[in-house]
Amino acid sequence: MAETQRAQRHAMVAAVNADLAKLGLAAEETERRGVLHRTLPPDAGWCQATYAPEEGWPPDAYLCVVVTWYPAPRFRRSASGCLPERAPEHWRRRVHAVREALAKAGYLSWAAGPPRSPALHSSEQLLVWRSLRGIDDAWPPLFAWDGLGPARPNFGQPTWVFPERNPLQAVEAAVRGMERGLGRARVVQVMPVIWPPYAEMCARVLWEPDARYARLPDGSMPLGALEHWTAGLDRVRSVLADAGYRVQEPRHDIDPSRDDYGLLAWRGPAGRARTDSVEGRCS
Repeated sequence: MAETQRAQRHAMVAAVNADLAKLGLAAEETERRGVLHRTLPPDAGWCQATYAPEEGWPPDAYLCVVVTWYPAPRFRRSASGCLPERAPEHWRRRVHAVREALAKAGYLSWAAGPPRSPALHSSEQLLVWRSLRGIDDAWPPLFAWDGLGPARPNFGQPTWVFPERNPLQAVEAAVRGMERGLGRARVVQVMPVIWPPYAEMCARVLWEPDARYARLPDGSMPLGALEHWTAGLDRVRSVLADAGYRVQEPRHDIDPSRDDYGLLAWRGPAGRARTDSVEGRCS
């Protein structure tokens, strides 16, 4: 089952990348004499799809990936921090064109999460999905990430400086005290583009069962696996709630044939003051 899930994820990403290529939005790769050559669309930037964890999918999505758009080389921020004159215009115009092309191909898309800009980031990230309901005006909610500072890490804030706290370390502290026998919870960084609406910080928690309840080599489940998964995940939810985190989970049922189960642990009030972003450029 886990191998099937991985194959499905790979097929999903491959299908979107194939559509990006058909739309002229992807790099063209050719092999000559055993060497792989990549040709970028001229002056338009290029896109690549990667997997989006299911706990970060929009409601009713049956397919979802993260599409990263990279600006054309001549509009990128230099190593010294210089931003070409027309970089912000190129960024806005091309991201709009990418979203329009995706819409014509039947995809919904949104630059979800904290804002990104050419002055602080090397790329834009879009949540791209197909939904059973088609266009849904209820998601994402209006102004869901308004008022947030630029997505971290970025050129201006590559790390968290005291008294700030890295979301990963903060959530790790919350799950560290889980008692043994209820599986293992590890915390990993999560792309801001899959943060839940209104989140102002977020980390991804991956829960894994104890070895004695993991899937057997023949694919069968040990006796008591479902009960172990249920008890372990209930404990994770309880620990996170006690630490003041909200939890967002995938919509599929608990499935002990998988390797792990992902959750998003996040904090953030619904109301925030708006902050204005600043575009940097070279004089």
